[in-house]
Amino acid sequence: LNLENANWSDIASAAARIRASEAALIQATAAGNKMTIVIRRIGQNQAPSKTSVEVPLLQNPTATYPAAAQAAVTAMEDLWKSRAVVNFNTRGTLTADMRLDSLEQWGAVQTALAGMENVTGVEVVAMNLGYARLSIAYQGSLEQLRSAMSEQGMAVSGRPGQWMIAPGARLGSINGR
Repeated sequence: LNLENANWSDIASAAARIRASEAALIQATAAGNKMTIVIRRIGQNQAPSKTSVEVPLLQNPTATYPAAAQAAVTAMEDLWKSRAVVNFNTRGTLTADMRLDSLEQWGAVQTALAGMENVTGVEVVAMNLGYARLSIAYQGSLEQLRSAMSEQGMAVSGRPGQWMIAPGARLGSINGR
């Protein structure tokens, strides 16, 4: 696994076993009198983010690992916090289609959207048997909306003008599975 090129598909099977929707890949490299810790956060349907920290090298790399591990944990927390901060002055609207398999699933989707802090409004633009087109008003960036939806069990894919929302297992299975 190459830290720079790794993507969600490289770790999806391992993540599925523990029901993870994101992962932090960590690489420690000792050079000179320091150890450099590189952390790359990847998630399903999310843009990767990356940070690094340097830790002074103690007697040898093995003696430095406890301090490096603590620095990595702190850096991961900071990486998560920086992604979670919503700029309430930034607003957007996402129009997306969603396949629905049941009334219960539709209710779970509505409840999940209503519970998202950065979603300010949801309008049903069109609906027919099995599909809904939603216009979702949100605060913050599109990536923050996608991340919040992922935390609620929904995956957003596509591109502007052709967005799709796929509800996950927590919101009722697709095709009744």
